[in-house]
Amino acid sequence: MKKLSRPMKIGLIVLSAVLSFSVFFVISKGLGNLFISKAKTKEFTKAGVTISLTSDFYEKEIASQTAYYESQKYIVTVLKEEFTIFESLGISTDISVKEYAKLVIDSNMIDSAIEEKDNLTFFRSEKTINGKQFSYFATVHKSSDAFWLIQFACESKNAEDSQDLFFEWGQTIKFN
Repeated sequence: MKKLSRPMKIGLIVLSAVLSFSVFFVISKGLGNLFISKAKTKEFTKAGVTISLTSDFYEKEIASQTAYYESQKYIVTVLKEEFTIFESLGISTDISVKEYAKLVIDSNMIDSAIEEKDNLTFFRSEKTINGKQFSYFATVHKSSDAFWLIQFACESKNAEDSQDLFFEWGQTIKFN
C-alpha cells in the first residue's frame, strides 16, 4: 500500500469533515422537529372556564369578550352568555348547544353548518377585518349557568393547517 503525502492526508481530513458536516446538516434538517421544542401547554382560567393553550399565548382585556387570548399566529375569544340574558328575552335555557349554535349563526348572519364530533359542537366561518381574511372555528358549550361561544381564529391562509390544533384546544375546555 502506498503512503499518502502530507497534503493528501490533510485533504482527506478536510473532505471527511465537510462530508460529516453535510450529512449531519441534511439529517438535522430532515429531523428538525425533533430538535425544535414545542411550546409548553398552559392553562388559562377565567369566569368559570379553563382552556389549555400554549405558553405562546397571553391574555388581553377586550370589553366585548369574557376572555381574550392571543399569540403571534392565533386568537381565542371567550364569550359567556348567562342564562339570565336568555330569560329576559323570553328564550328558554333548556335549549341544546346545537340550538344555541343556530341562534348565534342566525343572529350574526353567518353562512355555516353546525358540526358535531367527539362531544364538541362547532361551526366554521370567515370574516375580513382591516383588509385581512380570518377563519374562525367556533365551539359552543353549556355550563350550569350559561352558554359559551369560544372561537379560535387565524388568518385564512393558515386555516387548513390549524384545524387540528383548534379541535385539540377545543377538547381541553372545562367549566368550573
